[in-house]
Amino acid sequence: MQRGDGYVLRRRVPAKFRKCWFELQVGRGYFFEDFEKVVTVHLPFREYHVVYKGDVKIFLEGRNINIATRNHFLRNTWLERFVKIVSEAASRGVKAAVLHYGSCDCQSSQLNNEHRKRHWEAEASFLKQLSKSCDEVGVILLVENHPYDDTIFLSHLEHMKTITDNGLARICLDLPHAYYREFKGEADIETLVSSLKDEILEVHLADGNGLSHVPLQLGEGNIKVEAILHQLSKAEIFIIELREDPTPSLETAKRLLGKIRSL
Repeated sequence: MQRGDGYVLRRRVPAKFRKCWFELQVGRGYFFEDFEKVVTVHLPFREYHVVYKGDVKIFLEGRNINIATRNHFLRNTWLERFVKIVSEAASRGVKAAVLHYGSCDCQSSQLNNEHRKRHWEAEASFLKQLSKSCDEVGVILLVENHPYDDTIFLSHLEHMKTITDNGLARICLDLPHAYYREFKGEADIETLVSSLKDEILEVHLADGNGLSHVPLQLGEGNIKVEAILHQLSKAEIFIIELREDPTPSLETAKRLLGKIRSL
């Protein structure tokens, strides 16, 4: 996937990676047919609109998708779309569906406890309905820690714990996102992992420097990846999430996971 400022330009999957398992990011220019094997789908977190420059199809970023919005029409529209995506994913043998949890989109300075509670109730209702649909077709629902401010619980860890404690979803842990939020003053990545390790099914495996949430090749940042992987015995899916050639990280990941599994 080639990304630019506010757009996605579709690229062919290199032949050497075609037999790998992929996470399909829905709505960003790629489809099930582009991959031989899809293990997870990442449900949209933005709306995209197709435009053409000559013969080139470009996907422009639009409005954020926020499952905690209090706009009932938008929430129901997105829920219907997600249910359809999950249904197709299930028909193709996909194991899990990943989405971002929500936030306050009211553009209001009155972020008091009662206001945040109403957003959580909207999100919980959305997750409950989507989780039911996932259960009916045999797809596991996962929420991913996103890199932005959490305006509902004011803590990503508390937000994810509340979701898992209520049985609404399990966790997809994005390491660079978690490390970036640590630098923003939230729970350190080790605390996040130890608190959620029994619920983490999928890991977005990349390094990070804490200064941004852009994923780096394994070994190019400061995340203690091997120590973290030792704690994640219940994780089943590891996705190399990079914007450049993933070969170095794939080799590092194989070595680390092989070492841990041999213990």
